[in-house]
Amino acid sequence: MIKESNLTELVKKYDYFILDADGVIWESNSPIGNSIKGLQYLLDNKKSVFILTNNSYKSRADFVKKGKTVLGIELPSDHWYTSSRITAVFIKERFPEIKKVYVVGGPGIVEELSLAGINEVKGMEDSSKKYEEEEFWSTEIADVDCVIAGIDPGFNYYKLIHATNCIRRGAKFIATNTDSGIKMGTYLMPGAGSLVAAIEKCSETKPIIIGKPETISLEMIMKECKIPETEKSKMLMIGDRLETDIQFAKNAGISSCIVLTGVTTKEMLHGNIKPDYLMDKLGTF
Repeated sequence: MIKESNLTELVKKYDYFILDADGVIWESNSPIGNSIKGLQYLLDNKKSVFILTNNSYKSRADFVKKGKTVLGIELPSDHWYTSSRITAVFIKERFPEIKKVYVVGGPGIVEELSLAGINEVKGMEDSSKKYEEEEFWSTEIADVDCVIAGIDPGFNYYKLIHATNCIRRGAKFIATNTDSGIKMGTYLMPGAGSLVAAIEKCSETKPIIIGKPETISLEMIMKECKIPETEKSKMLMIGDRLETDIQFAKNAGISSCIVLTGVTTKEMLHGNIKPDYLMDKLGTF
């Protein structure tokens, strides 16, 4: 049974709050409802707050700046966990042999890869290229160890061909996340999952998925912040998506709360994925 709750009650029960960004604390470049007040309330009560976003287009440094600009709250970089950074650290730790990467994604991935010591990155320059049959097949397919796919406004047929053939030649295939869409006002924009699905279908290869609902991010948070396994009972995930945020919490074995300021409506709560708590918005007291 889903319990309707508020921050006042939840602060009494939990010490670690993991918040999604888009649809929870802001939409595009505007704060949602009382999200600033809600976030400040958590900080004032000395709670450990982590912003965990599947958005890979920006780097962690970009989100630190955005947090200060949009929210007026300066959260240090160790409060922010982006799928771009998590992907870069994951590769560095799990696949240190990867040195050359083809990116279907944004500049945030490139920046985080560089910080992880991976500087041979291709793909960004292909956003402006068009497929011309007579000319294309004289082009050399990139020689890379890995293809990373995330949200990419510059995605095109040229990139799809390159990513597919890199994978079919043996490159690992890693997806920053598989969100199907992103809510932008009254519109729904294709998310990283839409692009990942195209590459997966064409290459006939399933990717390693980094972002929510996979639990790689929580493992990283706990490792970097030295949080013992016994503290999981004091963790709460607050998000707006059932299939990512709430399923992530279930996969990780932590509690969850859905807010109705993003893509989820009350009618959608009758499905198989159910949160522990429901709040209208983050700033509900």
